[in-house]
Amino acid sequence: MRIGDDLDLLPGAGALPARVRWVTLVGNTAAVAADGERLYVASSVLTAFALADGSVLWEARHPEGYALHDSGAVVLGLEGPQVVCAFAPWEYELRVERATGRRIGYRELPGGVPPADLVALPRPPPTRFRIETGLRETVAFWPDGRVAWRLVAEGAFIDALPPIDADGAIVCATSTCHVVVLDPLDPSYR
Repeated sequence: MRIGDDLDLLPGAGALPARVRWVTLVGNTAAVAADGERLYVASSVLTAFALADGSVLWEARHPEGYALHDSGAVVLGLEGPQVVCAFAPWEYELRVERATGRRIGYRELPGGVPPADLVALPRPPPTRFRIETGLRETVAFWPDGRVAWRLVAEGAFIDALPPIDADGAIVCATSTCHVVVLDPLDPSYR
């Protein structure tokens, strides 16, 4: 089934054991992390999405309107309970209010050490499936090794990120710059 431009979700040997909660196209995705009911995505902007439906809660940008650039390994975390930070080693540190996305601070970084008070948001792997990411495909396997489902990219741009578990949902950042949130169906649904 086509779920985005150049992106298909295909079942393995049986019925599709997951349903699409939401899909959105973002810029070159550098990091994804969840925080309760929010999903944070660092790309050319830092965006907070509602995990439930994909609505944009806020976006935070470079102070001069430029795209945020990184060399990979962006850390998304909290500085206390009210501040979200996107830390791109050697590139930038963007700090925003967690509730509103209002920019608190931005600085270009001459070094690669995160702030001491930055607590990285967890990025736990999904537990129901073993998932392998690749440039053209992200493949989920059942515990017995059978293919459960595949995300197939026709026009890959960047490396896909490892998927994460976000409150039981599976979040995949694909090589086509899509963020896909899937709900696994009942495990007996094979």
